[in-house]
Amino acid sequence: MWINSFNNFRAIAIVFIVAAHSYGISGVQRTGFFDYFISNVIAGGTSLFVFISGYLFYEVFYKKFDYISFLKKKANNVLLPYLFLGITPILVYLVFIQGEFDGYFDATKPGWIYEYLIPSIKYYVSGRFLPAYWYIPFILFTFVLSPLHVRYASLSLRVQIIIILSLCLIAVLIHRPVENINVFQSFFYFSPVYLIGITTAMNKEHVYSRLKGKDGLLLAIVVILAGLQASLGLYGNFHKPAFVYAGIDIVFIQKIFMCFFFMIFLRRFENYSNKLLSTLASTSFSVFFIHPYIIQAWPKLGLGSIGEGSWIVFVFTVVGICSLSVVLAKTARLIFKRHSKMLVGY
Repeated sequence: MWINSFNNFRAIAIVFIVAAHSYGISGVQRTGFFDYFISNVIAGGTSLFVFISGYLFYEVFYKKFDYISFLKKKANNVLLPYLFLGITPILVYLVFIQGEFDGYFDATKPGWIYEYLIPSIKYYVSGRFLPAYWYIPFILFTFVLSPLHVRYASLSLRVQIIIILSLCLIAVLIHRPVENINVFQSFFYFSPVYLIGITTAMNKEHVYSRLKGKDGLLLAIVVILAGLQASLGLYGNFHKPAFVYAGIDIVFIQKIFMCFFFMIFLRRFENYSNKLLSTLASTSFSVFFIHPYIIQAWPKLGLGSIGEGSWIVFVFTVVGICSLSVVLAKTARLIFKRHSKMLVGY
């Protein structure tokens, strides 16, 4: 099912994700309230992606859901490019920098099983080998549990809301995992966002009716929450071990309101097609897969030292990385034709 506003939403979501990963290479220094505030607005863009995924799960797959076909589609479009694009960085870690992550190698047990096989499995299970790749094990785990989401969609709205509120309470307390490597913690953190996406899709006309014209209010709440976090001297996502208390995750709440803001705001442009947004949306998953490679290469090309520390340079960095990712995705499609989807997600 084609929903133009959500297509545009997907383009915006991938820009947020690339932006969040571009701080380090752009040299931006967070030294005051404004820096913290902007960082907080950008942080947590993954929630936008997850909300869209939940929404589209109901709209596209739920009514004629076939578990095996669903998993095959996700294996071809998500798992295969993940496995393919993970080969090079994992080999680099296995051969050249084995001590990078504690616990991935056991020096007391020599042999190819402990030196190569087990660490490879750990890297693929955690996604720790490239920025953002932790998302793939989490979303694949979510897809595997899709029969539960089908069952969830059959529940009454009242029960769905109780489940969502309960899981949201858990999410704001457990936060995101340290280094994003705990798949189960990520699942519990993002699951309520996925379920909100499903429930919103099921009740979209009611949501659009109740929130029509209130996108300004939703944006104001986003701004207030980002400002509140900045005023506390905090910026970015909250990461910690699941069972250690460290306050309320403000970013989680803020991003829920941002999801509804974009949903309502972009509805105004349902019949408006923008070539730039359409291109970003169609290549969004490929941009997700490719941009960490560009981020790793950026400083080595000397690009990170140009105007280092400027927010203007940060914007140009994000635009440059998105543009290069799209070009590489399009090039892969040109060379590998329909097989490119299994290689780079496009």
